Amino acid sequence: MKINFFGFSQVIALFLFGQLNYCLAAAAANPAAEITARSYRPLHQGYRNATTTLRRSFVDEIRSFEQIEHITLDELLNGVVENDMAVAPRVQLRKIFFSKPNIINYLSRDSSQVVFLSDYPALDLDMDEASEYELLIYNSSLATMIPYRGKGNEYQGDYQLNQFYSRGSPKFVGTIPRLRQALSPQVFTYGPNDIYEIRDTVASLLTPIGYNSISPNNKFLLFPMGKDDHAATFIVILAENNQPSQLERRPLAVIFINSWNNPQYTNYLKVRWNMNDQVKNIPWIDASHNIQLDKGDGNCALYSINFLASIQDFLANESNRSRVYNSALHTDTDGMQHIFQEELKPYLPFYYDINGETLPNIARKNYHLRQRWDIGNIYLKSQDFFNDIDLTLPITRLQQQQMRDEEESLRNIDSQFNFY
Repeated sequence: MKINFFGFSQVIALFLFGQLNYCLAAAAANPAAEITARSYRPLHQGYRNATTTLRRSFVDEIRSFEQIEHITLDELLNGVVENDMAVAPRVQLRKIFFSKPNIINYLSRDSSQVVFLSDYPALDLDMDEASEYELLIYNSSLATMIPYRGKGNEYQGDYQLNQFYSRGSPKFVGTIPRLRQALSPQVFTYGPNDIYEIRDTVASLLTPIGYNSISPNNKFLLFPMGKDDHAATFIVILAENNQPSQLERRPLAVIFINSWNNPQYTNYLKVRWNMNDQVKNIPWIDASHNIQLDKGDGNCALYSINFLASIQDFLANESNRSRVYNSALHTDTDGMQHIFQEELKPYLPFYYDINGETLPNIARKNYHLRQRWDIGNIYLKSQDFFNDIDLTLPITRLQQQQMRDEEESLRNIDSQFNFY
């Protein structure tokens, strides 16, 4: 599925440079001591979901809107319109509603103002008008595409986002790292690809067309990979081309980084990589990190995103780039594996402690929970959210009746069969 990220991209770039708080300048000097992820509070710390002022402004804005427009929030989001002529005005009214700063500011409040209980944001902890309005928004079809918060994550009877942590979201996967360029002209990050697309992209570099598709400065190609509902990371290192008349870039090595050691899955990908004769002889290095091991940890996309960001930070250092390139040039597979397994750890402080030991599951879970919420905030503040409002149209009375007729027809068919 192709997703338009125009607008969303600019905000994501700010998120990566701001909220993830990677300290690039300090990292170059002393990465182990200075690189920090954002400091998230413990899961069960008892502070309110949001400031009273923010909640009150949210409620007052909705009340005012309902009075001025003579429509309830439920009708705006879920109501049936009379006919096709009424669809566009209802869509426009929704856009007006979500253009209100008090609405968006509350929905996109920082994760530090949200209480998380185990696997979900406890939005009903302070059950009042603000909570009721917010949950009504998330439970509408309009919210389907909000990462992690949409209707696809069905609520339990007590309005808990019971699948907030266990389910993925296709809205942003592979896009965040793509927007975080410019750390070094030698590093280029692609958008999301599956193993076949990555393989064929690398093979194309041996042709004039592929050669001209990248900058001559690019030595390190980074790929967020999605395959069979799992996300991982690829790095391809290219040889310098000292002969301008030779229109090709020779791959020196391909490094695969998964979030857990799984030789069977690695071999599954490698077999598909080797189906293309042009690239099957490239040295393949498995530099996976064995950290996504806990039951219920469905954060492969976040692991991939965070791995890619850390690799971008690591390769922003000239000395690091030189060591990686020389290891690839001399086919030092052990050296490359060590670099991307061990030397990358200081750039992943939300996964490893200062001694390189894996942090407890609760620490990684805490980080991912709040990262999920904050990624949803990015989307809510982006132009893409307003563009997507056009894609979720209200249904007309005729469509409603047709759906009822279809349901009745299916019930009648079922009643004709005795399954007992």
